[in-house]
Amino acid sequence: MSQSYCCKAKFCNIPYIETLGQAIDHLRGHHRLSYIVHPSKLGTPDFYGNLWYCCRCDKLKISKDHRSFRSDRAMWDHLNTCHEFDVEDIHTCVCQPWVLPPCE
Repeated sequence: MSQSYCCKAKFCNIPYIETLGQAIDHLRGHHRLSYIVHPSKLGTPDFYGNLWYCCRCDKLKISKDHRSFRSDRAMWDHLNTCHEFDVEDIHTCVCQPWVLPPCE
């Protein structure tokens, strides 16, 4: 079994999320975290090789208005480190999509 994700927010009906990229995209879309951006189709890097952008973070104090990330894991680690309050509803679990409920 591979690692999966569950959203435990009260207003969500998404008990099973298959990949980390889908979990981040779930936060972006369903939780309305518009500062999370993927530049093209989910999982497809842009011209610079980036999969994700965080348009809220100004911790670097550089001329750019965003931080870029080249992997789902790098973006997830950034969200947990800098924006933990926004991702607290997503939990990792070992679950199977055909077994209900998939996560405890």
